[in-house]
Amino acid sequence: MTPSNTPPQNRILAALSLSVYERLLPDLELVRIRVGDEIHAPGIPISHLYFPLDCIVACVAELSDGATLLTSLTGPEGMAGLSCLLGCGSAPARVVALSGGSALRIKSPVLKKEFDAGGELQRLVLGFT
Repeated sequence: MTPSNTPPQNRILAALSLSVYERLLPDLELVRIRVGDEIHAPGIPISHLYFPLDCIVACVAELSDGATLLTSLTGPEGMAGLSCLLGCGSAPARVVALSGGSALRIKSPVLKKEFDAGGELQRLVLGFT
């Protein structure tokens, strides 16, 4: 599935200028997310970054005793895979879907290139951080 030219429900993508959004548009893929889907796993290279549209994902860290700790929630206001843009190629913790819905995903090298160029995507992502 491909996204449309209309501004997405994700606030980061919706805040981009039309020229930047249209530059990313060919690389954005609309995907369905089900409750419990694993988006990223700890220590595994991040191949795609996700912009939730109407789902919620949680970052869950595992402690040394096996207990888990919810460290963040992300919905349409943000993105999953931020550590990849900030220099860590793998996920520091597990990211799973708490609610089902849709997300736009993009290959990490494509978004990293746009992020590293500076400008509005970088400003918006750092603001979300």
